[in-house]
Amino acid sequence: MLSACRDLAAVSRMLFQRDLTELNGGNLSMRSGRWIIATPTYAAEYYHWDLSPGRFIIFDSKFRLVRGREDAQSRDTELHRLIYAHNPRVGSIIHLHTDIMITMPSYTGDGYLRALLEKNGIALHTYEQDIKKATREEQYRLNDEIIAKADKRRTNIIVLPRHGILAVSETIFKNYRDIDIIASGIRHLIIKRTLGRIP
Repeated sequence: MLSACRDLAAVSRMLFQRDLTELNGGNLSMRSGRWIIATPTYAAEYYHWDLSPGRFIIFDSKFRLVRGREDAQSRDTELHRLIYAHNPRVGSIIHLHTDIMITMPSYTGDGYLRALLEKNGIALHTYEQDIKKATREEQYRLNDEIIAKADKRRTNIIVLPRHGILAVSETIFKNYRDIDIIASGIRHLIIKRTLGRIP
């Protein structure tokens, strides 16, 4: 378990160092055997994503809290729980509130980004529903759709209006790698658009 906590700590730091996340929220979790390990609430604001292994919250396979305070859980913990419970193939979930990833829908029609996603086996899903304004029933339906799209062979990036992106993958490092690939592609397209090379 300590090794998994160290992996999650490393990815948290790398995401921040690579400007893939910011200080306005987000959360990470991963499956390690019969344990689910998650970042605490305010991992961004209080800790700047620099977390020691002892700060992580740990749940058992039935998502019962075994380490950490109840009030340290993120408000998105329930969505993580549902995804892990419904799809044992999922090994990692990363939820980021970062501007670079939120701009992604503006570029989904670009051939370069489509080819980049396909080459790396990344599936992109966008939703119009504002999750913050969704009723409980609408949240359940959205959760079910996200769960259904989780696939062990792909990293699934779900763009949630006004709530960042959710990346679901087989491992925490594959999740990180694919987020980095997409962000690099978007930055490339932003530069091309700034220079007037694409409309």
